[in-house]
Amino acid sequence: MAKRLDENLNSYAAAMARLNGRSGVTLAGNTTLNRGPESINVRYHFTDIISFFLDGSIVLRDGGWITNPTTQHRLNGCMPEGWYTSVSNGQAVLVIDGISYRWPLSSRFTIVKGTVWYGEGDDLVLAELTIAPIIAKVLGWEVVTLQDVARCFAQLTVEELHKLWKKYLCRTLLARFAPANLLPTLLADPNPCLDTIEERIKGCTA
Repeated sequence: MAKRLDENLNSYAAAMARLNGRSGVTLAGNTTLNRGPESINVRYHFTDIISFFLDGSIVLRDGGWITNPTTQHRLNGCMPEGWYTSVSNGQAVLVIDGISYRWPLSSRFTIVKGTVWYGEGDDLVLAELTIAPIIAKVLGWEVVTLQDVARCFAQLTVEELHKLWKKYLCRTLLARFAPANLLPTLLADPNPCLDTIEERIKGCTA
């Protein structure tokens, strides 16, 4: 049984506090937290799987081993709370606050001020939402960012929103636009709440 990891580091400052004045600490088997010249890194074997930078950016790397359960365990135990990786039908995803992004072939994510990118340094491309192909297929809209999705949804009818909810789309994405007091009803039966969701989405894009 792998050691349970509850580090949930979310910033350079949090990683520095975890070091507590040391240059490195062991977090789990073959996994350490180390201070580097420009970042503080979670290293698994020979790969810095997470790097925290002073400017607030975070870089994730899998070294080509994202489908390995131990690699996922280390990432999931050390990333910020609300972030995790998973693999379904061979497709790896990174989930941040309920929104899923396809794991890139480059094996690297960079998260800067809430925006998720593939690559690192100067070589950045916006990360692909796992729902992007679904929206393109069902509605014919090309979306890249959450802002694109919100703008798209703001133009949909309630019937179209219901179709996405019922047949295609992860509930988390739509539920995030609903007031908390309506969420239990929404999860049980979305129909009474779709008008409210539509207004919240329009408000987000105003």
